[in-house]
Amino acid sequence: MTRKLILVVDDDASLRRVMKMQLEEAGYTVALAANADEARTQITDSQPKLVITDLRMPGASGMELLAYIREQHQDTTEAGHAAHPGPRPVSRTFHPGESYVSPGRVGVLGTLRTGR
Repeated sequence: MTRKLILVVDDDASLRRVMKMQLEEAGYTVALAANADEARTQITDSQPKLVITDLRMPGASGMELLAYIREQHQDTTEAGHAAHPGPRPVSRTFHPGESYVSPGRVGVLGTLRTGR
C-alpha cells in the first residue's frame, strides 16, 4: 500500500482533473479512474490508502465500488460523493455536494498527511 496514494474515481474527466490538482497541491499522490472497473484494477495493483468515488456513474455505481472495497480491501478507506442528483437511485439520498466517508475514518486525510 502506498502510504499517501489517493485514487479518485469519477466519470467526469474535468472533475477528476480538479480533484487531482487540489490533492496534489496538498501533498498527496493521486491516481485516476473513469469507472468502477478501472478502479478495481488500480486498487488491486496500487493498493491506495484512500478511494474517493462518485456515487453515480454509468455501469457499476460508486456504491457498488464502496461495497467491493469494504469486502475485499479492508485496509483501504473509502469515500463517496454525489456532485449532482441523477436518475439512478443509490441506497440512500445524496444531495449535490454531499459526501460519504466510511464510519470511523473521518481523519484519514490528516493521517495520510502525517504518515501515521
